[in-house]
Amino acid sequence: MRPIKKLLWVSDGHACSTESAQEFERFSWLGHFIAKEKPDTIVFGGDFWDNPSLNTHKGSTLLPSAGKEAPGAAAKHDILKDWNAGRDAMMKILGVFKADNERHRKAGHRERIYDPDAYYLEGNHEEFWTRARIKHPSIGSLVSNEAAIEFLNGVGIQWVPAREKLLLGGVAFQHIHPDGRGQPIVLNSLLPELLMSNVSGHTHGYGEREKIRADGKVQRAIVGGCWKSPERLGTKDRPGLLLMEDVFQGEFHHKFIPQHVVAREYRSITWGLAAA
Repeated sequence: MRPIKKLLWVSDGHACSTESAQEFERFSWLGHFIAKEKPDTIVFGGDFWDNPSLNTHKGSTLLPSAGKEAPGAAAKHDILKDWNAGRDAMMKILGVFKADNERHRKAGHRERIYDPDAYYLEGNHEEFWTRARIKHPSIGSLVSNEAAIEFLNGVGIQWVPAREKLLLGGVAFQHIHPDGRGQPIVLNSLLPELLMSNVSGHTHGYGEREKIRADGKVQRAIVGGCWKSPERLGTKDRPGLLLMEDVFQGEFHHKFIPQHVVAREYRSITWGLAAA
């Protein structure tokens, strides 16, 4: 097994149908970043579909209560529009290098085609679909895990179910690393519990811990931020990307790139395209 030269982790995009076009441009920034950096592997850490119409924390009555409803708050949301928002976000990300690939293909420069290994980790907001269909079978499969899998497979992205860990280069990737009761393992406990390097999302914050083993190898646990709208950030949210290099046997070099740094480089490009 050879090292993964460059791996990009990005999680918790929370695309929402009520966002403005300006907010949605963060997905185009991400697409331009990917087209420039060309990571060998991309891991989308889940929750790019926000699905507020199915979220009891935002007032949905379609699912069993979570005890924190805000009655009526979800009325402005629509299940199908929520689905389309997540799909459109992914297409904005992929559209940049997909367009480049088409130009290279037409010009006969197949060696320039960028085709990364890409994975999508099911997040808890995507799990809303399964819960909704159990309670309301009439919803059908139009907005569902199956529809997401079909869509993602069609654009070259492999779906990884929420309860499975994705193991790459000796690192465990998962939207939430659960404990024995299914609850998220807190950052300080990730290395003692998993006994290997790991990356996760869900909290929207950023944090890391490391442990040097007896053989001198370094194990790291990283909670890798989010890619939420700058207009919808909580006080503890850290929007940005985790870029990992030379990922091998659980060791890697890494840097966290804040969203505002990506925006500064690509905002004028994406706004110019939107205006055109």
